[in-house]
Amino acid sequence: MRITFTLLSAFCAILIQAQTVQDAQKKIDKVYDNLNTSPYLLQTEQFKIDHLHSNPKKALLNIQNPARTEQNIFTPLENKPGDYWYSSMDWADYDQDGDLDLLISGAHPREGAPYDAGASTTHVYDNDGNGNLSLNTDIILQGVHASDVHWLDFDYDGDLDIVMMGIDYDTAFNMSALYENNNGTFTAIEVGTNGASWGGISIGDYDNDGDLDMLMTGWNVDDIDNGYASTFLWENNDGTFVRNNISAQVPGVFNGNIAWVDIDNDMDLDIVVSPAYGVDVQNLRIYKRENDIYTLTQKVNNSSSYAMFALGDYNNDGFVDIAVQTTDDDYNNFVDILKNNQGDFEYVESLPSVSSNGAVTPLAFGDYDNDGDLDLAVAGLDSDYIGVSLLYQNSDNQFTIVNDTGFDKVGGHSLSWADIDGDLDLDILITGFIDDEDIGEFYGTSRLYKNDIGSANTAPNPPTTLSTQRDNGSVVFNWADASDEQTPTEGLQYQLQVGKSPGGSDIANYSINNTSWVLNNLSPETTYYWCVKSIDTSFVKSQCSEEQMISNLSTEEVNLDKNVVRLVSNPVENGIIHLVTSEWGHPEMQVKLYDMKGGLILNKTFNDIRNIIDIPVHHLSTGKYILQYQNQTDTGALPIIIKQ
Repeated sequence: MRITFTLLSAFCAILIQAQTVQDAQKKIDKVYDNLNTSPYLLQTEQFKIDHLHSNPKKALLNIQNPARTEQNIFTPLENKPGDYWYSSMDWADYDQDGDLDLLISGAHPREGAPYDAGASTTHVYDNDGNGNLSLNTDIILQGVHASDVHWLDFDYDGDLDIVMMGIDYDTAFNMSALYENNNGTFTAIEVGTNGASWGGISIGDYDNDGDLDMLMTGWNVDDIDNGYASTFLWENNDGTFVRNNISAQVPGVFNGNIAWVDIDNDMDLDIVVSPAYGVDVQNLRIYKRENDIYTLTQKVNNSSSYAMFALGDYNNDGFVDIAVQTTDDDYNNFVDILKNNQGDFEYVESLPSVSSNGAVTPLAFGDYDNDGDLDLAVAGLDSDYIGVSLLYQNSDNQFTIVNDTGFDKVGGHSLSWADIDGDLDLDILITGFIDDEDIGEFYGTSRLYKNDIGSANTAPNPPTTLSTQRDNGSVVFNWADASDEQTPTEGLQYQLQVGKSPGGSDIANYSINNTSWVLNNLSPETTYYWCVKSIDTSFVKSQCSEEQMISNLSTEEVNLDKNVVRLVSNPVENGIIHLVTSEWGHPEMQVKLYDMKGGLILNKTFNDIRNIIDIPVHHLSTGKYILQYQNQTDTGALPIIIKQ
């Protein structure tokens, strides 16, 4: 077995793990005995829960790649990308021909030495529409490994640009790079050695101004004060980025990842940071955005210093949950499922899993069987350092290992779901290490698998009942939950598109997990056009909703010419909906409240309105609702979250 220096991180735990199958069996027996007598405790600052793996002996013995059969779900494709490890990937239709193209980075073998890394690379593969990928040799990008790469339209000119971070083999420096796409030609806007590696990038509109900002964390040899782990905020100001080190507010990690997500559905982006090396090791951390400041609100002790997480609403309740890697005291690996209880996370279960030390994105949610809920894929190495790729099927919010996947013995670094052939089901690309018994070599590779499950999927319907609330240039965009034949309404995500011309998207164009979103600092003199797409659990998008137009955003014009109806607070937490209206002394307003299945909960007419309407809802269960209102001059709908 030939091992280059690039494998050192992946094998840092070799000395403390079993060296033979017999040793592994003894370890499994020991874990089984220990867990049945002294379950370890999952501790957070807000709760303590007994964390007991059910029958781990049986579960751990099933962690393997079974032989391929005729009934396998996935078929490996010969037309695949080259070999990459310590890699990252992202899919998008950058050439706008209707299919998903691949952006991938990682360590790449030297010419003539296929099993030794000799180059850091970043490549683009074009898709012919049938899932056949070809390397685009005209696109030359900064090479990185131990990296993260993303497509994004940072300047909202209608085409996709590229951002990346990682290590460059040639210089041994941490790199960051931003490339602007001009009609298919990628030009470096910024390439520098002030980046990070062994971490991740998250993209989102953190300041609600419509354009895409970036959050980056990773290893930074210059950041001694923060444990060599930095967190950078790249704030986008009309296509120009201002870069700030915010490690004092949100300590960074390496061998971990970071993500922006609206945890509590309050229309701003919170932060999740994985347990990994840095100032705060072994804690999954939750930071909520409150009054434009990120505040640490929850820690989950994880017992692992190199753990990645994935985000997804696995139980279709409208709140994003977390799957995070963890390790017990005997170095057995699991994936913990953490349920989002309306902004606070609770432990649900632990899934027997594999090690992914040195990985970038080794786990991801996706609905591979088109049944409307999110399943989970994980890639890594077992206790004998054999590559293993696992698939967990979600049935009624319970995860079980799928044995007939057809995956090879590859795993460890990155995987990504994508419908590469346009047949409305999710295929998967996996990169990492493989132990090739035929040639006696252990090397980096990639495997692209086509989904052959055959379950039909359809695109969701677009949202309806679109409305806006306006106040001093800020606009809250609202819509009712859409519908889909496979995915429950609360399991759908949405893509908000706002532009200054019909069909445009030059103001905002991104996905969110809520049915409301706010944009700030819109111009009072500008007319805006907007629509919303639905996205199901297989990432299939609907057509855009019927386009809406908004104008006259100045406060004076709105208050004089048109009624303003808004909520004092959302979520509603005191058992009373406070509805504010500018129609002082209007004779009446009709209010209807619906649950998310369309059931009418309340139908009441309020008379002699005096600015504020109070609607008692103490008797209603916690959840999402739609409030419709109508008077002589205005009709609208407001999504509401009630917390009891």
